[in-house]
Amino acid sequence: MATLITSLFSFNSIFLLSSSSLLALSARHYYLHHSPSNQHIQQSNRDLAQVETLRHFVKETDFSLEKVRIGEEENETGETIYMNTLITMPRKERLEKQRQKMLLLQQLDTSSSGSESELDSPLPLSREQMEQHEYGENSTTRQHRRMARKLVLCHGWGSSLMCYAPVIDELALKYDQIYAVDLLGWGNSSKVDPHSIGSTAEEIQHWWVNSLEKWRQSVGLEPGEFDLCGHSFGGFISSSYALHYPDNVNRLILVAPVGLAPWKPEFCEPKTWAQSLLAKCIWDYHQTPQKLLKMTGPFSRFAWNGLGKAVNYYGLDETMWNGFFFLHMDQSCGDVAFFKLLTRNGWELPLRDSLFQELQCPLRVIYGEDDWVNMEVGKELVEHRKHPEHATDAVYVPNMGHHLYFEMADKDFVHWICAPFSKHNRIVHVNPHNREQSEIHKISFH
Repeated sequence: MATLITSLFSFNSIFLLSSSSLLALSARHYYLHHSPSNQHIQQSNRDLAQVETLRHFVKETDFSLEKVRIGEEENETGETIYMNTLITMPRKERLEKQRQKMLLLQQLDTSSSGSESELDSPLPLSREQMEQHEYGENSTTRQHRRMARKLVLCHGWGSSLMCYAPVIDELALKYDQIYAVDLLGWGNSSKVDPHSIGSTAEEIQHWWVNSLEKWRQSVGLEPGEFDLCGHSFGGFISSSYALHYPDNVNRLILVAPVGLAPWKPEFCEPKTWAQSLLAKCIWDYHQTPQKLLKMTGPFSRFAWNGLGKAVNYYGLDETMWNGFFFLHMDQSCGDVAFFKLLTRNGWELPLRDSLFQELQCPLRVIYGEDDWVNMEVGKELVEHRKHPEHATDAVYVPNMGHHLYFEMADKDFVHWICAPFSKHNRIVHVNPHNREQSEIHKISFH
């Protein structure tokens, strides 16, 4: 627990938040609630921040942001419940658009100097050609080990779909279509009264899993036609979903996942007064880090910028960090529900044993070796989960931390999302200089 707490707030940020909270307490009511137009302004700020962040990173891929309705449910104010979703243009349409562009260039000027390189450039490879070119002719002989044509991305705690922005362009070259979601209660998805969701960890888990299934039905994804990838807390939700709906997920990819195994004992005890203070706020006074940030009122942006600089943006960059600010200032929902999944000693519902016995699809877990999460569970899954049709990989990347989608925002990250499974379970220690020379330890199914 202590390590997680340390990752949320540094000594400097705790001091800053505590002092500015006292100064801003009287202004907080007006700033967050008193103005009739405040909620609409905040929604506009969140939408704009998300779009600007996405446009900063996604340069080559056409996409849309859609508010996907979740069944017929409404929140306590009668508003439709929806999940904000990034959906890329289908590959077939992208290829046709590029062909039309090249034909237009040829018609306009086939002899212009400087246009030859663009006119002579080859058309993009089809998906099948791409797989054979990158992974070999025989890499997709078993249906269960093939990439699905579509990929669903789930973000982690306190994040949103825009965390995957740095890798959308590369992933779109591999998959026919990408769906990145803001999980219910986070990002630009609907917020509900967190006390109406449930009081037990099982109820909270079911609420998120059920919302993801209703989302799948709303967007029209068929069972088995998509791979599911979750980062950090999104790994817990993705794993829970794959266990509850075993026929729906083609392959499960977990990036720096949490919630699979109990925390190590040293994670549970605060080591500094700042950690003890934050733990007391969370467990005794039920104040989440997002609530503490909002308590700083007009000083919140100053506190957020100070926190970012103090922790070097937690491995992100300033653009991504700034994009998250307005999301954290939104109505509390996901943050409150998240802490109902925890106890003072760690996860209430660790999924490791269920993944050993019940998961019905190939599984790959990817860790940065400098991360704080419990990485031993990856090796345990490889050693104990033996299924002849559903292989398991544990991939360890040196000199990388928790935010692999950003730190590895190049072809290496995308490679390990898309790479085919072998006939064996594998523990892979990645060679950062030459992927082909990575250390691979194979474990037979027999």
